[in-house]
Amino acid sequence: IQERIVQIDQRTVPQLTQIALISRAGMDARLSMAKHILTVREANIPAADQALADRVAAMDSLLDDFRKLAGTDRQHALLADCKSAWESWKAEAEGVRRLSSAMDKAAANERMESRLNPRGEALQNAIKAFRDFTIAEGKSSATSATESAENTRFLAIVIVIVAGLLGTVVALLSALRVGRPVAVLTSAMTEMAGGDLNRSVPYTERPDEVGEIARA
Repeated sequence: IQERIVQIDQRTVPQLTQIALISRAGMDARLSMAKHILTVREANIPAADQALADRVAAMDSLLDDFRKLAGTDRQHALLADCKSAWESWKAEAEGVRRLSSAMDKAAANERMESRLNPRGEALQNAIKAFRDFTIAEGKSSATSATESAENTRFLAIVIVIVAGLLGTVVALLSALRVGRPVAVLTSAMTEMAGGDLNRSVPYTERPDEVGEIARA
């Protein structure tokens, strides 16, 4: 029983924490790409390039670090799925970035909506599958404890559930904080590019990166 508890504490909980960080980093990279497209002053493009590069490097590092935590073959396979989805997003993001850096914002926006955003959703789905499997694996480790230690087993299950919920909450909050505002701002940018310069821009009052994008 003690061995199972140690396994949950030293492997499952750190894994779920790392997956939550990976999910957040993926959303941050997508937000940084949207911010790049909304950078309308050519002099600010180098700073936007650097910000995007920093987000990409952070995601690369988190995915590489998880290899030290992955325990089962299935986890290694799910990690490979996440990395494959991430590499696909990065490759497409580079094309969007080049268009944006060349100040062809309309083409960059169209490519982001039609090709990059679906890859971003595929990435988040791969991360979700990874998280769900890790939660299930942790629960399995907890429930395999002997029936004679019901209280200890219950505590182990609670630990896994709480860690899983925390990871899910972080992922959902990131999606709500970034996903919908970026979609709304992208729509506003498209309308303005079509000539509707009197359209009001939402989220300008927000103090975070979404607000920065709206005010750009």
